[in-house]
Parts: sequence; structure tokens; C-alpha cells
Amino acid sequence: MRKKPQTWESSAFQPDHRNVPAAARRLREETRRRCLALPGAVEEHPWRAAGVYKVCGKIFVSTDFDGGVFEVAFKPPAEERDDALALPFIRVADYVGRFGWVQAALHRTSELEIVWPWIEVAHRRLAGRKARKT
Repeated sequence: MRKKPQTWESSAFQPDHRNVPAAARRLREETRRRCLALPGAVEEHPWRAAGVYKVCGKIFVSTDFDGGVFEVAFKPPAEERDDALALPFIRVADYVGRFGWVQAALHRTSELEIVWPWIEVAHRRLAGRKARKT
């Protein structure tokens, strides 16, 4: 029997909001809203993170709080990775950076606006796999 994925609402996955600034919580909610609005996107919590967002069973963005900062990890197109890394709030992602992923520490909505097109591209790249297989 397949176990139902845990959701953000489950208390086991919620960070201690007393330690997370309101701006970081707002950025998380805005990112969550946008990700779930993408076709076929689902939210899961495999590592007790703030959430990973998948399409066709593959992660297109991973989110978490690092202290009081909201972070998103995603894989931009290879030809744009250096452009992403040139931004002061983006670095090579922990653990999966060798596969082309980057990690953005977001403090403002304007930073989310900058990385959002790359997140959409990551989603489309994975969502398009299903269409190519048929």
C-alpha cells in the first residue's frame, strides 16, 4: 500500500515560525502559490524541508529556510548558469551543484522575480519529458 505524501500543513513539516521572519514566510508562500499554479505541479516534503515541487515525478525546485532566510534551489539552463551565479544572492547549490543546480537566498520579492523565469524553465523542461515520451 502506497503511503500518502506528507503536506505542509502536517505539523511535522512546519518550521518554528517564531524563528522565521515574516518576510521569509511571505516569500515561501508566494513561491508555493506560484509553483502549485504550474501545470501538473505537486508539493512534497521528503526531507522535512519547506517543500519540494515536482512535475512528472521529478523535482524542479526545492525550498527551505536557512536560519531566517528563505532559499530556493533550481537548475537553470546550462547556458544561463553562469549568469545566475553572477548574481550576489545565488551560489552553487549544496549537494546537487555538480549537476547544474544553483541556490538562491531570497530576501525580497524582487529577487524572486529575477529567479522565477528560471524556475518556470525548469518546470517546462521536466513537464515536456512526458509529452516527448508519448
